[in-house]
Amino acid sequence: MIKILNLASGSKGNATLFACDDTVFLLDDGVGKHLLGSGLKRLGFGFDDLHHVFLTHNHSDHIKGLKYLPEGVTLLSREATIDLPHVSLAPFETYNIDPFVITVLPTSHDAPDPTDYLIEAEGKKIVYMTDTGRIKKDVVKKCVDADVYMFESNHDPEMLKNSGRPMMLIKRIGSTKGHLSNQKSADYLLKMVGSHTKAIFLAHLSEECNKEDLALACLRDSFLNEGLDLSSTHLACLKQWEETYFEI
Repeated sequence: MIKILNLASGSKGNATLFACDDTVFLLDDGVGKHLLGSGLKRLGFGFDDLHHVFLTHNHSDHIKGLKYLPEGVTLLSREATIDLPHVSLAPFETYNIDPFVITVLPTSHDAPDPTDYLIEAEGKKIVYMTDTGRIKKDVVKKCVDADVYMFESNHDPEMLKNSGRPMMLIKRIGSTKGHLSNQKSADYLLKMVGSHTKAIFLAHLSEECNKEDLALACLRDSFLNEGLDLSSTHLACLKQWEETYFEI
């Protein structure tokens, strides 16, 4: 059984724990020491059990918790992501942490060497895809028919347009190096979701420029428009201030 605990998802902080058997690892560390510690405890682990942390990119909401990690933790990321000592990962490279196999998925974001990950264990497949303005075809191909998608659905374009934010920021968020809108997220998921898909968790929702009901309705409607029904698939949104736990 794979246990997944999302500690936070959004512009204020991001972190997710993955556990299977006696192994646990962290994907992104944008939360405080207390929240990470309580999350590890919930899964039956302590700080001394955490040996690997994978990073998507160097924005503070994904790395600000690194200073709280105990000595000896191995950081893994693309070459230019961080200046700290780390294992450098190449696009589409796989990294084994028994029983997990983690594949590097290059993305498109305004950060050096951004990446997301495909996580596999016990014959199950989890796609973690956030902080990207587009997804290339070779990445889409890798993500087809996963059991679980943790997938960015950052903003509603109309809410973003009318947010009162500076135009430069609005353009940046909506660009190919920004974030996926609800519709773009749904369009990509239409190319990926398959018969093995059990759950879709929409991630990194903007607190000011999106709403959970809008993001979920866009996803459902996009599939219905193609004659596809998601009623047997668990749909939910990951939250900024509330943990989300699930297992497969």
